Amino acid sequence: MDYFNLKVATRSVLEIGKPLLLDISDPDIAGVYKSSIFELDYVRKVMTIGMPSYKGQYVPIPVGVRAYVKMFDKSSMYIFLSKVISYEKNEEGFYVTYMTIPDEARKVQRRQFVRIPFFKQGSFFFKDSGDETEYNYITKDISAGGIMMVTAQKITIGTRLLLNLDIGGGIELDKQDSEIVRADRSIDTANQIYGVKYLAFSRSKEDRLVKYIFFLQQERRKKEKKLKEGS
Repeated sequence: MDYFNLKVATRSVLEIGKPLLLDISDPDIAGVYKSSIFELDYVRKVMTIGMPSYKGQYVPIPVGVRAYVKMFDKSSMYIFLSKVISYEKNEEGFYVTYMTIPDEARKVQRRQFVRIPFFKQGSFFFKDSGDETEYNYITKDISAGGIMMVTAQKITIGTRLLLNLDIGGGIELDKQDSEIVRADRSIDTANQIYGVKYLAFSRSKEDRLVKYIFFLQQERRKKEKKLKEGS
């Protein structure tokens, strides 16, 4: 995880009600689970979270299992290693899990999120050019801030585009205002490669995209692991 860049005090960033992702590598229960913070006790260094769920089903995580806990806010992601202490039904009748709180977490800013290989066909229009032609492209990779695309069209840096792309996970770009920020060489002389940055991207869509990219990363790692085990 070489994209970690800054240590921060957990006390300064954790908030009650914030959604969490628990990335667990234990072979008996490996996966990414959803939860949220119920209570924070910095004296005992214990946080109470909702019973983790996977695909809508609640899953009791065994005592002693360690997880990389990820929490998102508007501009960053925070990651720390935690361990399950216990789980039970609390006084209000909710199933909860108790986990350790370390003193520090790692902060990763949005602009430093890693890109992942991503191959899908999309289309675009040139914005404010008077050209109403719809052009095709293929994505090469994707991040929370933009895409790398391959197209037959020659475009100059700074050109504004309106992107259409069905990313997946219920996320779709529909005439998304974007800008060409980089041009790369292509060994295929019939096509061009461009780095495209989203403009005026809503916070809610950005959060959903960040989480979906993280999900795709996990799925890719699982496939790679299976291939290694089968070889």
